[in-house]
Amino acid sequence: MNPQRHERIKELFLNACDLTEDRRNDFLTRECGKDSALRDEVESWLRHHDTRSILDNTRGDPPEAKADGGGPARFQRSLRAAAHAIAAITGDLETRGKLALGAAAIVVLLALGAGIAVAIGWREAYAPVGYLHTAFGAVFGLLLATSAALAASVRRITALKRQIDDSRVLGPYTLARQIGEGGMGCVYLARHALLKRPAAVKLLKREVAGEQALARFQREVQIASQLTHPNTIAIYDYGRTPEGVFYYAMEYLPGIHLGQLVSIAGALPASRAVYLLRQVCSSLREAHERGLVHRDIKPQNIMLCRRGGEADFVKILDFGLVKPIEPSDTEITRPGMIAGTPLYLAPERLRDPSLVDPRSDLYAIGAVGFYLLTGREVFPASSNVEALHAAVHSAPSPPSQYATGEIPPDLDRLVLDCLAKEPACRPPDVAAVIERLDGIDFHRVWRQADARRWWQENESRLRELIGEGFT
Repeated sequence: MNPQRHERIKELFLNACDLTEDRRNDFLTRECGKDSALRDEVESWLRHHDTRSILDNTRGDPPEAKADGGGPARFQRSLRAAAHAIAAITGDLETRGKLALGAAAIVVLLALGAGIAVAIGWREAYAPVGYLHTAFGAVFGLLLATSAALAASVRRITALKRQIDDSRVLGPYTLARQIGEGGMGCVYLARHALLKRPAAVKLLKREVAGEQALARFQREVQIASQLTHPNTIAIYDYGRTPEGVFYYAMEYLPGIHLGQLVSIAGALPASRAVYLLRQVCSSLREAHERGLVHRDIKPQNIMLCRRGGEADFVKILDFGLVKPIEPSDTEITRPGMIAGTPLYLAPERLRDPSLVDPRSDLYAIGAVGFYLLTGREVFPASSNVEALHAAVHSAPSPPSQYATGEIPPDLDRLVLDCLAKEPACRPPDVAAVIERLDGIDFHRVWRQADARRWWQENESRLRELIGEGFT
């Protein structure tokens, strides 16, 4: 069938659909004439037409739409033709052109002016819907899983944050950040809840939290809290967390230790070294008078800060190795265990770790003085074993041999006396050391004006090292 004839059949069919039965017969006789094949074709279409079909909405088309055959009217006619074609293909005479999707057929493609209709099974017809259903189900399931995971993560993060917040509160103190760490514990910058005063809070490390370590930690608090000298760090409070972690709070010292001082300034002028050593000795004099030996004097345990308007103010830290001069009923250090820092240990302590003598602290004062004057250790060593061997068997050189500046002979001699191998060859006590320090003659002594000027000139480097709290 050529396109012209097909268009003619469709035109007659659509016009006949709008006529009554009587007028339709007259219309076909007039339009088809003697072409019986044309009339048979149109009538075959009409046999499957139901004027009550829900697709027949063209009666209300405006005249101009029917006149030019375009717009919605033309689409309605094409749709109606396609529906009848489906009915013809499937033989579903009962539906009379209605689209029974689930039972028989579906319109696959319609175009204005022409239509193509095919008959397919309902499973094939609904297959794309099934694919969409599966896809949407998968997406919905993924969204549910993601939402559940997100909710669980939020709960875990909230719980972790709560734990962190709880762990950062120790009694009246709130921890801010870690500012130091030693063999026994970690030190945190903290703030008192009511006083709003900064403090340093030391916590015993969990990995060393045995009975012996706990006893030593508690002893450090008890001993340090008894000392009141301005050059000894002040203890504010102590306690335990609900988890059993022992801690104590002490004054916060925004400063540098002597090791950092030497890294910035190098070897110190003799007058400044004496100025600092005298403060160290003053702190130890109180401890010795109370029958206590520090046993761990070293540059890292001597802080330098600004206090009460004074610069180069010394504070002695870490009394964890302090030991009574008189024997105690409770021995905390294990027999044979060497406690302290090898480079600053007196030789007798290496030979007999249980020996307790205030003159052991004097040896450490001499080693610290040597370090301040020269910028190097008394016995530089690549290992602790080498350092211990040198401390026992090697004679120290006078600091003037390595110093770049002038060192008064009396100071040179005092340092060597403190570094004597035998305690009996050292000054008798720390008070004697103070007396000798005071008797050293300098061309120019170190004054507060010099200290303040040095802190001002090195402000940027000091601020970098000290961080929060630098004043």
